[in-house]
Amino acid sequence: RLLLGISCVDILSSFWLGMSTWPIPKETGIMWASGTTLSCTIQGFFTQLGISSSFYNASLSFYYLFIVRYDWKDHQIRKVEPFLHIIPILFGLSTAIAGLFLKLFNSANLWCWIASYSPNCDESFRDGSTTCTRGRNANIYRWVFFYGPLWAMIVIVTVNTALIYAAVRKTEKATRRYRMRGESPNRNRSKSVAQQAFWYVGAFYFNWTALTITRIIQTANGKVHYPILLLASITTPIQGLPNFCIYLLPKYRRLRRRNPNVNAIFVLGVLIVQMICPKRFHDGDEESEQPPFHPFRNRTSLLASSIYRIRLSQILNRNEQLALESLEREDGEEE
Repeated sequence: RLLLGISCVDILSSFWLGMSTWPIPKETGIMWASGTTLSCTIQGFFTQLGISSSFYNASLSFYYLFIVRYDWKDHQIRKVEPFLHIIPILFGLSTAIAGLFLKLFNSANLWCWIASYSPNCDESFRDGSTTCTRGRNANIYRWVFFYGPLWAMIVIVTVNTALIYAAVRKTEKATRRYRMRGESPNRNRSKSVAQQAFWYVGAFYFNWTALTITRIIQTANGKVHYPILLLASITTPIQGLPNFCIYLLPKYRRLRRRNPNVNAIFVLGVLIVQMICPKRFHDGDEESEQPPFHPFRNRTSLLASSIYRIRLSQILNRNEQLALESLEREDGEEE
């Protein structure tokens, strides 16, 4: 559910970030700008709403921390989970709505976001007077509404990840002691959760590092270095893609282990079909009661394999139905 929340926020913000300069008012003269003040305000609103994604990443790090380090059970997680959703959504919506009333959303060159208008106007926090018609004190609000909280979430995620790593290290040492006594407790779940936590943290840094460096340099000396700006314009709008890839990674690895001779791209295609038709497909988990994923000894077409899986499922269901009918008939004859 936390990943669903992250995905919803990322889809909204990434869509509007992907619009780039189109919603910017045409009169600004920026390349490809063809919008109005209204379209710019809408884009700025959803861009600011994207701060919820960083809060959600912090919530996700707390989720892994509770499971791995403190060994929380499901009923304990359910008690705190509402707060892991409410805080990201509440902060993102409140700052985005405040930006509407303060008229903060204007052209920020790459897209519409918190910026002063007209560009390079004098802001009132410096000497009390201003020449800005919109977005007064935008530089302050950038750090209060976005970069300050973003850096706070980066610190929280980093600390939580370090605590998770320490817990996994402690578990590994305890496991070695158990094995020396002839016992071998199963801690695979904690290890796999810890690995996923590190991957999600890495995605967090991947999305926001370039943009943060750009704004720090811009605040320090007013300059923007094109290579870093270009990297930021690529990594920031694709916020959901790394999370999606990390979500697929464990399933992909299982399929590859079961089918080592199959082309990696082909296995990835099968995995996507499994996501689309989860009731018809599965990847052969150890906990699954259904037959394991059929090994592709030849380069069978995806359509043929899909028909095979669906037909096999129908046969198994039919056999179960016949067996139940046979038992009912036997019970009736005995009565």
